[in-house]
Amino acid sequence: MKIFRNNAELMQGIQNLNCKIGFVPTMGALHSGHISLFKQSLLETDKTIGSIFVNPKQFSPSEDLNRYPKNLNTDINQLKDLGVDYLFVPSIDDIYPDNFEEIDYISDLHGILEGSFRPSHFNGVVQVVYRLLKLVHPDYLYLGKKDAQQLKIISKMIDHYKMPIKVKSCEIIRDQSGLALSSRNTYLSTQEKLQASTIYKSLCYARNHFDNGNRSSSEIIKTFEKNLNDQLVKNIDYVSIVDETTFMITNGNIENNALLLVAVKVGATRLIDNVELLV
Repeated sequence: MKIFRNNAELMQGIQNLNCKIGFVPTMGALHSGHISLFKQSLLETDKTIGSIFVNPKQFSPSEDLNRYPKNLNTDINQLKDLGVDYLFVPSIDDIYPDNFEEIDYISDLHGILEGSFRPSHFNGVVQVVYRLLKLVHPDYLYLGKKDAQQLKIISKMIDHYKMPIKVKSCEIIRDQSGLALSSRNTYLSTQEKLQASTIYKSLCYARNHFDNGNRSSSEIIKTFEKNLNDQLVKNIDYVSIVDETTFMITNGNIENNALLLVAVKVGATRLIDNVELLV
């Protein structure tokens, strides 16, 4: 695996590639969820490029930028063992040079759900992803379904700028308890992990209620809340159902394929998860 430490090395290393390129952008602290994205790219493309960059623009001043987990050597060894072709590990100056100009892109999804609790988050995400895509020039971009709203916003951004890139959405990877894998799970104590495991269990109860014929969004949401750990119920940021295609919030009856999205604080750690509700 070739490692590019700056823009010049990246440009020199990939300039003559004439094949299908898959790209997996990450912030490092890799887990099995990330690895599944790399595996899918390795199966479907000729060359796979990964990146590791902790993006300061998507963290608000009150969030966990300084303590975000970093395990670069371990990450590199994992990707080498996997057979990834290239890894881009840029500095902040590579991604945001002095002459950097932000793109002026705000979707209709920026201000809802995650955006209402983390107002600057999605602007930071689109800035870094746009910049990385312009540097890497991939044919395919591999993203996980856990960050469903982010996935939708990035897809809309790519369409907006008519970038010749196909977004590949990959399934959520979970541990044995059902907890969706996240780099932030390392913050959780043993007791908090037990509490957090009820998030997915409660999502499954709600989905079963839907699959058994209940189409009332309020009833589906109540089913989730009723089955969630009592302590976590007090720390829900949101439980919402959105149309899977438009991502617009669904009130009343669910008539189209939808997503049940949740954000819950477990101790000091904020976790998100979702399940599909397929009509």
